[in-house]
This record gives sequence, structure tokens and C-alpha cells, in this order.
Amino acid sequence: MSRRIRSGGRTCATYVRARSWGKHDPSFTVAGAVAYGEDVPEAEVHLLDAGHFALDEAAPQIADLIRRFFAVRVSGTRRSAE
Repeated sequence: MSRRIRSGGRTCATYVRARSWGKHDPSFTVAGAVAYGEDVPEAEVHLLDAGHFALDEAAPQIADLIRRFFAVRVSGTRRSAE
């Protein structure tokens, strides 16, 4: 579930991740969410009907997304970066 990339002369592992994004956030715009998804294609990016404090505004929905992410993406054993 990880891959190695080179950045600034260093090699680092990247991991599959989920991001919840408030589509009414004036600081982190929808365009930023789209760009993030393009830059990290293995990421799950979820646009929510929320603002900058999405966790405060959509906690049950985010909790459900986190539970589903772990159920689908994470096995019962811990894996090290390859």
C-alpha cells in the first residue's frame, strides 16, 4: 500500500490516504482538492457540504468515511514500507 518517490534528492514512501474537504472552505478551495487528487491519484478525496471546519460540521459523515476507508484499505496486519 505504499510506493517510493524521490523528492529533493531523498527517497520517501507515500501511503494511500483519505482526505475530507469542505467544498465551501474559502482557504482550501475545491480546485485545491481536485489538484490534490490529481497529484496523489491513489488518495481518496471526498468533497463535503461543509466549510473550513469540516470535522465540526460533518463529523458523522467523516467518521463513516474513515470507517469505510479502514475496512476497505487496511488489513488486520501492519505492513512496512517496501
